Parts: sequence; C-alpha cells; structure tokens
Amino acid sequence: MGGTILIAHQVAIERILLREFLDSSFYDVVSAASDHETFERLQRGDIDVALVQAGMIPPDAMRQCCVSPPAIVSLVGHSPEARVAALTDGANDVVTWPADARYLLARIRTLIKHRNAEAEATAQRIARQAIGLAEGAAGFAHAKRIAVVSPSAPRGTTWANALARHIPDQVVTLPESAIAAALQNGGRYDAFVLDGLAADRTTLALLANLRTLPSAADAVVLPVFDQTPSLSARALDMSADDVLPHGFAPEELAFRLTRQLRLRDMAKRLRTEAETTLATAMQDPVTGLRSRQFALPQLDRIAAQAQASQSPYCLVVIGIRPISPLPGIAPEEGQLRRIANGILTHLRPTDLATRIGADQFLIALPHTGPAEARRIALRLRGSVERQRLGVAVQTGMAIGQPDGQPAEATFRTAVLNLHAASHETITQDWPAPALPPLREAI
Repeated sequence: MGGTILIAHQVAIERILLREFLDSSFYDVVSAASDHETFERLQRGDIDVALVQAGMIPPDAMRQCCVSPPAIVSLVGHSPEARVAALTDGANDVVTWPADARYLLARIRTLIKHRNAEAEATAQRIARQAIGLAEGAAGFAHAKRIAVVSPSAPRGTTWANALARHIPDQVVTLPESAIAAALQNGGRYDAFVLDGLAADRTTLALLANLRTLPSAADAVVLPVFDQTPSLSARALDMSADDVLPHGFAPEELAFRLTRQLRLRDMAKRLRTEAETTLATAMQDPVTGLRSRQFALPQLDRIAAQAQASQSPYCLVVIGIRPISPLPGIAPEEGQLRRIANGILTHLRPTDLATRIGADQFLIALPHTGPAEARRIALRLRGSVERQRLGVAVQTGMAIGQPDGQPAEATFRTAVLNLHAASHETITQDWPAPALPPLREAI
C-alpha cells in the first residue's frame, strides 16, 4: 500500500473515475462529496494526499482542521491563471483535470516523497531538541543561481526574463552544450529549468546526466514539456524535482522553484546535522579524543587486520587518579585535556587514542609486538607523569595475537591488568615512584 488518498469532489462521476485507477495502484482511497465529509475524514489524521475539486474547500481551512495535514492537490482547469490562483490559495500542487492517470500517479508519488521528507525533518529536529542538541545554524543564505537551458536562445531569454521578475535570485540562460564545461570550471547552479519543447527525449537524457554529475547532483531540475503527460510522468519517475506544461505562467514557475529550493536546502541541512550529531557522538567533548562508542567497534577491525596480516596488535589502558587524601575525587577537565595532548604526541598516525571512562584511556596499537608495545606504553605513562599534574598513573597492557581471538577478550585482559596494577600501587605524594613493570597478557 502506497498511502491513503482522499478524493474531495462534488461530482459523483469524477469521484468514481479517480477511485478506479487509484484503487488499482495499491493506494487506500476514501472519498467525500461535501466540505463537512472532507473535514470529518481529515480529522482522523491518516490522509497522505487530498485531491480536491478547485474552489470546493480553501486549503488553509483543510490544514487547520487536523493535526497531520495532507499534501493538497487542487484539480483545476487548463487556465494558467487558475493554476496560479490555486497555488496562491495554499495548495501544495495543481493538476489539470481531467488528467492522464500515469501523470497523476507520478505527481502523487512525488508529493508523498516530499511529505515524508518534511516529516522526517520535523522528527529529527524534535529528537535533537530532546537530547539537548541545538538546531543547526541556518548559515548564510547566498543568492541562488538558476539556469534556463534551452535549444532556442530567444525562448530561453524570454523565460529567464519572465522568471527574474518573480524571483529574487539570479537567472541566467545556458546552452545545453555549455553545461558540462560550466560545471567543470567551478560553476555553481542551484536549479536548472530544462526546455523540452523541441527535443523532449534529449531533455530526459540531460536530466539523467545532470543527476550523475557531482557538482549538479543536488541541484533542482525542472523540465518543461509540451502537453504530452507521459513525458512529464517519466521525468518525475527519473528524479526530476518538478515538471511544468508548456504555456505555464511565470508566477507558477517561480512558486515551484522556490518550493523545491526550500526542500533541497532542508535536505542538505538534515545531512549536515546528521553528520554533526554523529561526529559529536563519536568524539569525547572534554579531551577531543575518540569516544568509547567509536573505539570499541574499531577494535574488531584492528583484530581482523591483524589476522589478515598475521601480525599482533597491542591494547594499552591508562588509568588516572588524583593524588588526594579524599577518595573518589575525579581528575579535572583541564588535567584530562593535558593528558590527552601528551598521549597524542607519542602515537603514530595508525594508532587510536580513546577516552573510555571518566579517568581511563584506551590506546590501540596496530601491528605492534610485545617489545615495541612496552616501549610505547612507557613513553605514554612518562608523558603524563612528567607534566606533574598531581595524578597517579596506572597502565594495563594486552597483546592481541593474529589467531582470530575476539578483540573484546583482549580488551578485557588489558582492563583486568590495569585493575591489578592499581591494587599494587600505593597512593603517595608527588614525586611518583619509579615505573613498575607493565603487566602483559600474551
């Protein structure tokens, strides 16, 4: 089932025609013959798309009557003015009725996709706020750059000039043959309006090519075709963001481009926020080292590499505690940052340093045998003690052999060795005693 569609139309035969081909397309279809029935059905909150007879019910009234408003499609006549009026009144989309079945279904699929994207954005924003993460900064809103691509220079110029009167962004004309060169030379275009009147098949190929270019993959693409609805349906199914029929009003083109650019910016912001959230979860906020959530899965990768290369690896766990007569005192944040910086200065690019607890650090040393691991561990411990931070340092070490032993077992051995070393160390005032031998589990 693809979703639930509401047909709100006062003419019974129109409701029957719409239901016939929507029923066969795996949608749940309900209908309403009056505004009262429409409002009653909307209040259930399970409608994804509402196909509404033009002028029957104001779209804003439909949105206000339910918590989860659907995408509203106004079924209008062939007049460009009627299409603009419906969009101005608040409809999400307009479809000239009667409409081609394939085209209408493509429109419905696109609307449901956009509605789901907006719902996901809302859910992520609420989730971030619930865990105390601020909403991502909107950033500087640069002026958009829109290219009108047409094989006819006069028509392209006419469209560009008409669009520029209704949109605050920069509108330029661009021959199809110049697109690749413009993008390769650092050109940035936020949207492409493709003139498909003279060469509709070429326009579909151009649409597909734009989606494969990294510099244009996120751009909004809106083709314009003649009155052949099958081409518009194909374009929507080929990931065109929107389509328009020939004879459109410039106001409608401006409305559709503005909406699609807003959806594109929302998707980019979601990706940025997801990457930021992931980076925050994977990094310790105090020391800047990797977090426990990041490090522990990496141990399995290191163990697998050790088995593949038949070379051992080493795990070193460092425990820090203040030298204080009061038990249970944790190291201060400033101390932890200096300790982390000292550890990093003695590691190789392939090594992994992680804060795994309030006062514990894990160091993973790939391709490292017992002798080299001991030298590195002594340097790490010495780097902390030489800073004279008023802390005692204990270390536990374990060697992971390339025999398929799980990394978790090696990690557990290193932690046990740390605990054993901690019990043998007597708390005393600075300076610290000479370094005791490191425990090894080989």
